[in-house]
Amino acid sequence: NLTATTRTWAGSDFSGNNAPTSLDNVTVTIGGKNAYVDYISPSQVNVQVPDGIPIGPGVPLVLTSGGVQSAPFTLQPADLAPALLAPAQAPFNVNGKQYVVAQLPDQSFTGIPSRPAKPTDVLTIYGIGFGPVTPATPAGTIAAGITTLTNKAAFQFGQTSAAVSYQGLTPGLVGLYQFNITVPNVSPGDYALTVQAGSVTVSQTLFITVGN
Repeated sequence: NLTATTRTWAGSDFSGNNAPTSLDNVTVTIGGKNAYVDYISPSQVNVQVPDGIPIGPGVPLVLTSGGVQSAPFTLQPADLAPALLAPAQAPFNVNGKQYVVAQLPDQSFTGIPSRPAKPTDVLTIYGIGFGPVTPATPAGTIAAGITTLTNKAAFQFGQTSAAVSYQGLTPGLVGLYQFNITVPNVSPGDYALTVQAGSVTVSQTLFITVGN
């Protein structure tokens, strides 16, 4: 009963480059600040966390729909909470083993058992929660162009480092980070993907498959 409608935000919901803080009279505040509402449905609401909220335990989240407020739900925000796109269903989850979404320049997906990546392939991997970029791009704002992560990200295939040619927000989108990485010269097989942003390591257990 979060709302009677189901939809994502549309271009008409934006004010210039600024994302909406309300869809069909559904709003969310975090730490008293308006979050950016991306998707609403009777059972799920997706929002982007706003800038300037307190860091640490006890930060309230309140959803309001049609003028009726929920009870506060307490969060524990962190300065960095990095995570990579890795849907928990086929073809990215095979027998309980979770593979990261990795995309080639032709928009096909690789790095999974059925489509191994190859050394020297340049892959695009997406994520959230990687923190500030330069030039500064506030939360709820469409990324206007090329940006660079303040907290540099490092990628490893097992114990082998991968070169990262781009790490920043995805131009034209809101809050989505993009990483262009080159598959290192490693032997064929499944590799655990370790990603660190600044001093924080991505907590997901993710794999990527490399072929010949």
